[in-house]
Amino acid sequence: MMADFKRAPSFPPYICKMRFLIISILVLLISCTKDEQTTTQLDINGQWLQTGKNLIQAQYTQTSRFGEFDYGLVFFDNGQYIDRSESGICIGDDCLTENFNGTYRWVSSDVIELTVDNYHGLSTRQYLVEKPAADQLVLKGK
Repeated sequence: MMADFKRAPSFPPYICKMRFLIISILVLLISCTKDEQTTTQLDINGQWLQTGKNLIQAQYTQTSRFGEFDYGLVFFDNGQYIDRSESGICIGDDCLTENFNGTYRWVSSDVIELTVDNYHGLSTRQYLVEKPAADQLVLKGK
C-alpha cells in the first residue's frame, strides 16, 4: 500500500502573514511622509521705524538709523530680530527705547510669529504681514 504523504508547504503560514504585515507597514510609512512645503515669505530683513500704531495694526517704514525715542524692528535672515520698544524710563509722554532680542518664524507665507522678552515680559504673538511698498511694512494683529 502506498503511503499518503502531503507535500509540506515551502513556507510555514506564519511567514506569509509576517511578509504581508511587513509590506503593509512599509507602504504605510512611505505614504505617510510629510511633504515639505516651501512657501515664499515677504522680504522683511532690515531696520523698520514705527510710523503709526493702533489697536489693530502697526505701520513701519524702512530706515537706516533710530533715534533714542524711536520704536521699531530689525529683522535678520537667521530667525532673530530686535524689538526696539520702551525701556521703562519715560520723560513726560516720551519713553526712552531699548533693544530687546527676540526670534521670529513664518507660520505661513504672510503670517509671522514674534517672540520677545522685553520690558513688558515674555510674549509670543502672530501678525499678518503686508508690504504695500518696498519700503513699507504693516503688521496686523491676529
